[in-house]
Amino acid sequence: MKTKLSIIVLCFLLSNAIIGQPDQSQRDRIESARVAFITDRLGLTPDESAAFWPRFNAHQEKVRKLKKQMRKTTNITEDMSEAEQDEAITKHFKLQRQEINLRQEFYNEIKSIVPIKKIAKLPQVEREFKHELLRKMKEHRQGNRPGPRSNSPKG
Repeated sequence: MKTKLSIIVLCFLLSNAIIGQPDQSQRDRIESARVAFITDRLGLTPDESAAFWPRFNAHQEKVRKLKKQMRKTTNITEDMSEAEQDEAITKHFKLQRQEINLRQEFYNEIKSIVPIKKIAKLPQVEREFKHELLRKMKEHRQGNRPGPRSNSPKG
């Protein structure tokens, strides 16, 4: 029942969101749906959830900033000197190590709060949420297109 309710809430929230770049209220709805989805799929208790989410959100923000830096370093062009290219590649490896360190720190921080069996499911549950979100976005965009939507062959 709890799972069905969460899925219904997720579908409702996602069906109203996302045309192009979401505005702040759409981002808030997506974030609420993400929290509900992950909390449900991991089976977090209220106490686990209260301790988990602030740490998870702080971790996500650190990872987001690091990935932004990583995107900048992957812009290696042919007009760069070999030394500049080498420096950019080396910096990218350093940032990847920092990302691994952040993930390890997060794991060490939450393993005393959330059972390891639940933590182990987190990457898969995050992927499931992203997949569901992308599916809903695609459905929404297709629903807004003019013309026939049938994929059946004519003949």
